[in-house]
Parts: sequence; C-alpha cells; structure tokens
Amino acid sequence: DTLSSTTGENLESVDTLSSTTVDNLESVDTLSSTTVDNLEFVDTISSTTVDNLESVDTLSSTTVDNLESVDTLSSLTLSSQDIQDDCVDTTSSDDGYISSGGIETEDSSSADCSEPYEIRSIPGKGKGMFATRKIFPGEIVLTEVPLIILADDIFIDPEKCERFLDKEVDKMPMHQRQRFLSLSDGRDPENPTYLGRFYTNDMDWDGDVCLCPTMARVNHACAPNADFITRQDKGEQRLVAISIIQPGDEITICYLPSADEGTDIRRVRQDYLLSLYGFRCTCKQCNLEGEDLEANEEVREKIKELQSVGLHKLQNKEIEQLFERCVVVTAKPTYLLQLIQALYNNNPNSQVDKYIQSIRGYVIAMTAYGEDSTQAQLWKERIEIDEFQALQMKI
Repeated sequence: DTLSSTTGENLESVDTLSSTTVDNLESVDTLSSTTVDNLEFVDTISSTTVDNLESVDTLSSTTVDNLESVDTLSSLTLSSQDIQDDCVDTTSSDDGYISSGGIETEDSSSADCSEPYEIRSIPGKGKGMFATRKIFPGEIVLTEVPLIILADDIFIDPEKCERFLDKEVDKMPMHQRQRFLSLSDGRDPENPTYLGRFYTNDMDWDGDVCLCPTMARVNHACAPNADFITRQDKGEQRLVAISIIQPGDEITICYLPSADEGTDIRRVRQDYLLSLYGFRCTCKQCNLEGEDLEANEEVREKIKELQSVGLHKLQNKEIEQLFERCVVVTAKPTYLLQLIQALYNNNPNSQVDKYIQSIRGYVIAMTAYGEDSTQAQLWKERIEIDEFQALQMKI
C-alpha cells in the first residue's frame, strides 16, 4: 500500500504505483496503480519495456501483461510512443534526524538485516552507506531533518558563511556538535574547519543549502543508485532509491548537477570532483575502458551538445533524444522532470501530447517525491485536465 511495498507475492490489492516486484497483482484502486501479471524482474526506474499494454480506463489504471524487464527510474515513465499508442484508443472511451532503521556500525556483521542500511568504514575512503537488504526503486532509504539550513546568498559568500557556521555550531547541543565535527573536510583533511566540513557535505535544499550528517555518509558515483529529494513541506531530506540495490551494495548518489557536470565526459567530472571535494572518482563509470568508455563518452558528448543549445530552444524531438540519453547515464529524477516539463510546455495545442507528458511526469514525481508531494499532485491534476480536454476535442 505504500511506495515501499515492493516484494509482495500473491498481493491482491495495491494502492500505489510503487510496488514493483509483485506476482499476480490483481486489482488497483488509484491513479498510479497498475494491474500486472507475471511481473518477473524490475531493475531500476528508467525507459520502458512494456508488452501488450491493453487498456487505460481511467487516467492511470493500466492493465499490463508480461511486463518482464524494467531497468531504470525512467522506464516506469513509459516512452511517449508507448503511452500514445494506448491513450489514443482510450481517450474516446532532536538529534535532528529520522532514520528508517539504519545502523551506524564499524562491523557489518552486527547489523540487523531487516533494516535498509548501515554505515561502515571503507578502507581508503572513510565511511559509506551499505544496503542491509534488497531495496527497490522509489523506496525511501532514509529521512533526515537537516542539522543546518543556510540561505544561498550566505552560502556563496565564504566570509558570511563562516561567521554563520561559527555561531550555529557553537550553540549546538554536544551530541549535535559531535555529529557535525565527525564529518570530513575534503579541501583540507589534515586541518578541517567548520567551513570546509560544511562545503564538503552540504546538499541542495530547494534553492538554499542544508547539512544532513547521516546522509552525508553516502558516497558519490557518476551513475548512482539513489538520490536525495527535498521535502520542505515535511521539513526533511529523503534518500530515495532510483534502482534496485542488492544487499551489501554501497548506496551512492551523484554529487554533480545533471544539467551541468553530472552528465559530462569523464575528464570534466573527475576534475570537478577533485577541485571541489578533494578526490578523484574511481566509480564504475569512471573505470570504463575501451569500447564501453567510448560509447559512454559519445552519449555524454551528445547530451552536452543538446544542453548547450538551451532547453527552451530545443524541439520536442531533440528533448526526447536528450531525455533518452540522460536515462542512459542515470541523470537525477529531478532533472528528468525538467525535461518532461519542457515537453509539456512545447505542446500547448496538442491535448493528447500533453496528456502523455502528464503521465510520464506523474510517474517520475510520485516515485521520487512521493504520492503526497506537491510535485506528484500537480502532474496528477494535469492528467485529469488533459484527459478531459482530449475527450472534449474528440467529441
């Protein structure tokens, strides 16, 4: 019944789109629910492999037979053609953090494997977060109330930021101060400062900046399996899985923005991380060699070519190409939503096309932000409006 209900067998009624490994799922009651037979394997949230999509009776109740493989966060969004083929036929008819159960331990053997994660030491890398059980796309790994929230205009001025941090840290209770001081300073590890610790571990907070000490233990990967999502309405930062994470796998996020360095070639990514965070990335993407590296670099070069034009200047076909390539390199779901928004805006006179983009936007928003989020509700409302208008036009 929730985003995290993901491993049910013979589950007969599910109310959200987030249940992903379900056998014999027979009925669905909400906009996001899906009736699925023989759902055999789901790997990540990303581009679609749906066979025999038969009917969409309401905006979202979709009957799918033989859904065999979904590989990434964007696959749950369906491609435009998949949705269009279906919808054209149907338009006529005080510590400051809340853990979900994670364990901080130096010895992974002491962890309770029913919990989603543990923090443990990594030789040569400090600490990291590891899955203690299988985690599915859309599942919330951790929610955390920020220890520090800082306005962006202060953050970009090092002197103002340093003065703010001095006052903020000095007035913290001892246990909170210890959590802050346990964080590393990537710019000067031997002589860590308040400012260095903050700049190394901060996160976006819907345009401002925050610090979440537990979430800061999540290391970087250029093709991550999770992402942090801001829910200011709930006063919390969320760590959400964007692909299947196996027990024992390290949970990673991308420190780089998908609109800029995050989707760039290896040299640019590594130089950026070295200058800002003090390490040279050795993730799987950065360790590609030969033909695999060449293919990956080619995809990223095409992304940068399209991005350099400016999203508002791209035609829909080009935005679709950008979307598909961003899925390949595991761009952040927040950036994928920006691309869907651009496609939606570029279809002012086509209700069917707007309806298609609304469905795609809703699925990404619900999976990343949650069904109760303002982002998901916005796309849900658009689906209802666009379906009604499409029906009116057909009549």
